[in-house]
Amino acid sequence: DFEHVMQAAVNLKNDKEIKFILVGDGRKKAWVDDFIHKKQLQDTVFTLGRFPIESMPAFFRTADIMLLSLKDNDIFSLTVPAKLQTYMAASKPVVAMINGEARNLIAESDCGLSCPAGDSDGLATYIRLLKSKTLAELDLLGKNGYAYYQKHFTKDTCITHLCEIIENKA
Repeated sequence: DFEHVMQAAVNLKNDKEIKFILVGDGRKKAWVDDFIHKKQLQDTVFTLGRFPIESMPAFFRTADIMLLSLKDNDIFSLTVPAKLQTYMAASKPVVAMINGEARNLIAESDCGLSCPAGDSDGLATYIRLLKSKTLAELDLLGKNGYAYYQKHFTKDTCITHLCEIIENKA
């Protein structure tokens, strides 16, 4: 949902300490680059292009907070993006603009903050709120996500759960 993410970036434009670092070159990259130029966001929003998946841990280590967003769509409300599990496994706090199961999971795991999909003002507010937290508070959110990941999303846990489902159906 780059339209609303970029609107949140406009709302945060005057806080030069908040930086959006976007990695990838999907179909909206040209639109995002144009938006950055038109709204004069060159000091706070950066598009780095595509990198190999092996490079992602290095990007994650340097990030304070991980961003997750999906458009307001019923089908997206039923899914939990793998990106959320990746962020949790990396022990990083999450700020999200998303609905449904992913939003519930963020609240349940206490790994960050989430506002409804399409709520760019809410996203900007939550980014400001997370910016005001201490490093220890951010670290705790990341650890909460990691603990939740360990309990629910590791390969062994998922296989065990799948086996239980199959055994109960037989």
